[in-house]
Amino acid sequence: MYILKKSNIGDYKTIKLVNENTNEFVEIMSGFGAGINDFQLNINNKLLSVIDGYKSSQEIKDCHLTTFKSSKLSPYSNRIKNGQFTFNNVFYQLDINFPSENHSIHGLLHDKDFEILDTKLTENEAIIELFNTYCGEQSGYPFNYSINVRYLFKDMSVSCETIIQNLSDTPIPIGDGWHPYFTTGTPVDELYLRMPSKQVVDIDKNNMIPNGEFLPFSEFIKMEKISDRFIDSSFSVKSANVLFRTSLFDPSKNLMIKVWNETGFRKYNYIHLYIPPHRKSIAIEPTSSPPNSFNSETDLIVLRPKEKISLSWGVEVEKDKFIMGIN
Repeated sequence: MYILKKSNIGDYKTIKLVNENTNEFVEIMSGFGAGINDFQLNINNKLLSVIDGYKSSQEIKDCHLTTFKSSKLSPYSNRIKNGQFTFNNVFYQLDINFPSENHSIHGLLHDKDFEILDTKLTENEAIIELFNTYCGEQSGYPFNYSINVRYLFKDMSVSCETIIQNLSDTPIPIGDGWHPYFTTGTPVDELYLRMPSKQVVDIDKNNMIPNGEFLPFSEFIKMEKISDRFIDSSFSVKSANVLFRTSLFDPSKNLMIKVWNETGFRKYNYIHLYIPPHRKSIAIEPTSSPPNSFNSETDLIVLRPKEKISLSWGVEVEKDKFIMGIN
C-alpha cells in the first residue's frame, strides 16, 4: 500500500509518498517550490537516495540561491540577461537574484508554497497534485497564471506533469523546467553518462548568455565516463513527440538512473547539465527553452488568454542488469 506522510524540514512543508511494502519513498517540497527533494529506493538491501536534496532548513537558507536544488523553474528557466526583456513592445525589469552575473535566474516560483489539490493512494501507486497561482506579484512579470504539478510514484519510478494556464487577459511568455540533482553516493567522476544530443547551445562565456548559435556536440552520444569534465551547458534535444532519455550509470552499484523528458511542440526540448564544484551530484534539468529565451524568443512559449499547456518528465531507476558497453 502507498501512503502519504506530511512533515517539515524546519519551516518548510514536505510530503512523502511512501511504499509501505518496501519503505521506498519520494519526498516533495510542497512548501518550497514543489520539487523532488529526496527519492530513496531499496538498493542492495538498504535505502539509497538518488536525489541530492536539502538536508536542513539552514542549508536551504544558506545555499538555495546558488544551488536551486530540485527547483521548479517558472515562468522561465536559467538566465535572463540583466533581468530585462521586452514582450509585445513593453519593457520589463525583473529582480536580479543572481548578482554575481547581474542576471535573473530560474524563475519566480522556486521558493513558493504549493497547496495540495488532489491525492490518490492505492496498492500499486501514489498520485498527488499540487497547485500555485501566480498573480503578477513582481512588476517585472505582471501576468497571472496557474500551475499544477502532478506526481505519480510507482515501483522504482516517479513521473511529473506540469499544467500551466494563462489567467491573464493578454498573451504571456512562458518557459518551464526543473532543477533536480542526481546522486548514487559515488563521486560523479566515477559515473558514466549517456545524453545523446548532438547540439549544444553556444554561449558568450563572459556572461553565460547564448549567442544564438548551436554547435555540434559528440560527447556522451554513447555511455562515457564523466571523469573530471566540468559541465554547465544547455543541449537541444528537440524531436517530434517522443521521449528523450539521459542515463547515469554507477558501475560500482550496477545502478542506472534514467531521466526522461517529453519533447516536441511546447515540451521539454532542452536538457541543461551542471556539475557543482563538490562533484558529488549532477543536475539533469529538463527545460522548455534555452537560457535568455525571453529575449531571443528561441522556443519561447506564448500562451493566449485561458490557454493551457502540459509538459512531462520523470525518473526511472534500474538495478542489477547492466553490462558496461551494452546498455
